[in-house]
Amino acid sequence: MRAIAAEAGVDAALITHFFGSKANLLGAAIDWPFDLDRELPRILKAGKDRAGEALVALFVRTWDREGSRHPVITLLLAAMTEPSAAELLADFMRMRLFGPLLAELGSDQPDIRANLVASQLGGLGLARYILRFEPLASASPRNVVRWVGPSVQRYLTHPL
Repeated sequence: MRAIAAEAGVDAALITHFFGSKANLLGAAIDWPFDLDRELPRILKAGKDRAGEALVALFVRTWDREGSRHPVITLLLAAMTEPSAAELLADFMRMRLFGPLLAELGSDQPDIRANLVASQLGGLGLARYILRFEPLASASPRNVVRWVGPSVQRYLTHPL
C-alpha cells in the first residue's frame, strides 16, 4: 500500500483510512465481473455439499464470458511477475471470497482450505484461459464444472 500511496503522491495512512486493507483497495480498484455480495449467497444456496460445484461454475461462467480480458486473469498474469499484484490478489481472495465462504460453510482449517481452493481455481484459469491446454480449453463449461467441482468441494468441506 505504501508503493501505491507513493505513486499517488499521498501518505499511506490516507489509503488505509479510506480502504482499511489491501483487499478492500483491490476490490475498489478492480471492476469485478461479478458482485461477491450477491454471488456468495448463491453459492451457499447450492448447499454445503454442492458449494464447490457452484463456485467453479461461477468462475467458469465469468471467465468464459470475458475470456483473457477478465480482471482476475489479468491479475494472475501480473502476479507472476509483480509481487505486489500477487499480494493484493491473495489478500482479496482470502478476505473477501474464501474467508467468508469457508466461515459460512463452517470449515475447519480455513487458511489451508482457502489456499487449496485458490490453487485449483488459479490452475484452472491458467490452463484453460492463458495456456489454452486442450482439450480443457475447448471443453464445455458443464464438463469443466463436473471435472473440477469435486476437487474444490473436497478442499472446502471434506476431511484433509
